[in-house]
Amino acid sequence: MLKTFATAVLDLVYPNNCINCKTAIIDQDYEFSLCPGCWQSLEKNLPPFCSKCGMHLEEITAGIDLCKDCQKQNLHFDKAYSVFIFEGIIKELIHKFKYSNKTMLAKVFAQMIFDFTVNFNFPISEYDIMLPVPLNSARLREREYNQCEILARQLHKYFPLEISTKDIVRIRNTKSQISLDKTARWKNIDGAFKIKNKYAFVDKKVLIIDDLITTGATASELAKTLKGAGVKMVSVLTIAKAK
Repeated sequence: MLKTFATAVLDLVYPNNCINCKTAIIDQDYEFSLCPGCWQSLEKNLPPFCSKCGMHLEEITAGIDLCKDCQKQNLHFDKAYSVFIFEGIIKELIHKFKYSNKTMLAKVFAQMIFDFTVNFNFPISEYDIMLPVPLNSARLREREYNQCEILARQLHKYFPLEISTKDIVRIRNTKSQISLDKTARWKNIDGAFKIKNKYAFVDKKVLIIDDLITTGATASELAKTLKGAGVKMVSVLTIAKAK
């Protein structure tokens, strides 16, 4: 009884509000920092998936399970998986997570990603290493945190894989990919990564952790570098996929 009363008092003083719309979340057992309304409005990435980039396909024709972009582009990773489509609320949440120091969202995103992997039989047992996409040192000083590393550490609670944060580095402070067109994105990221520990990835299967996949240029360049260091397989797991 006392615990219930204390909880009620704390809720009055420090209400649990939706991180998106600020609506009070009444249910004490509710596990997300999003209210049920915002949660329901998220655009989920559902099968059938492109067998390469993981984007939802409207239909599969003539046995082709690749989206139009992946039919044209040579991507160096083997497979990508994304939980949401990068629209609406999830777009705003990722922006807050990445640029506005809302790092508490990593816990929410990790739970969402885990639920996705369970629902769609993600083969987590196949992998040896989780690799958050590295930031260049200058960008890291500017932002003060790597959101991908924070997300990977939350995912480690669900996926007991080794996390690599020092074995590969980003050697160029590339322009933000957001402001670039598709062609420029590939040129911008070319040669951006370098292996520091050449023994870390030999014969391993690596799971790249990122917040967003758009053209796949960053993940592909990272995968190319990894495979050059002897990696057997590279997949990508993200919160969202841009259309």
